[in-house]
Amino acid sequence: MQMSKRIFLGVLTIMSVFVFSSYTVAQENTPGNFPSALVVVSGAKDVSFSKSNGSDQVTYNLSTNFPASGVIEEIKAMLTKQGWQPLKEDFLNPGMLSSEVKGWSEYVDATKKTRMTEHLWMADWNNNKGDIVRYALRYVHPEGNEKDMNNLKVYVICIPASLVKEVQKTIREELSKKKK
Repeated sequence: MQMSKRIFLGVLTIMSVFVFSSYTVAQENTPGNFPSALVVVSGAKDVSFSKSNGSDQVTYNLSTNFPASGVIEEIKAMLTKQGWQPLKEDFLNPGMLSSEVKGWSEYVDATKKTRMTEHLWMADWNNNKGDIVRYALRYVHPEGNEKDMNNLKVYVICIPASLVKEVQKTIREELSKKKK
C-alpha cells in the first residue's frame, strides 16, 4: 500500500509540474531554444515545448503499442549519447525504484465516473552538471479496455542543477519533519 501511495505522489508531482504550473511560457515548436535532453522521438505528434519555473519541458503524443520498447530504447540511446546517466531511484522520492529498474507501473484512477487504468513508465537521468531530466510515459484507458493501448503520451522535464538542489533540500526537510 505504501508503494501505491508513493507512485501516486510521483505521478501527481510530475503531472502538477506540467498541468498546474503558473509560470509557463509557450514557445514555438522549435527545439533550438531547449536542451537536447528533451528527446522528441520519431513519429511524435502534437509536440509542445515550454518553459516553466526555471525548467524546460516538452510533451507529445505517439501512436505506438504498449509497452513502447522502441520509444524507450530511442530515448535511452539519445540520452546516453549525450552523457546522461540513468538514476536507479526517483529523485523526488528517495527509495522508490525508477521504471528504468522496475519497469511499468499500473494503477486505477477511481476518482472519475469512468474508472481509468493508467500505465506509467517514469525515470530520471542526471548529467555531470547535476541537471535532471525526467521522462514520464503514460497509457490511459477505461478500466478493462486494454485495446486502447496504442496512444502514448510523453512528458519530459529538464531541471537545472540549481533547482534540483532546492527540491532535494525541501525533500530532506520534509522527511526530517516526518521522522520527528
